[in-house]
Amino acid sequence: MHNHKYAAPAFTVQEFCELHKIGRTSFYKEIQTGRLEAVKVGSKTLITSAAAARWLADLPRSRSQSAHAAAEKERSHLKSV
Repeated sequence: MHNHKYAAPAFTVQEFCELHKIGRTSFYKEIQTGRLEAVKVGSKTLITSAAAARWLADLPRSRSQSAHAAAEKERSHLKSV
């Protein structure tokens, strides 16, 4: 059994977009670029909870998070010198 953040095994396009607060155009762009993996069941497009979790984890961090991480790294380096 996989231990994922999501309770649902898979999401429809509408469910995924509502949950992650993105539009359908952004959704399909993520699919097209390969950042998000979808599966087809007949004509229905689904996103597994595992694919959703990977996509979310792989999103770029905001500048403030990146800057914070860089500052922490610098402080850690200065302590060791």
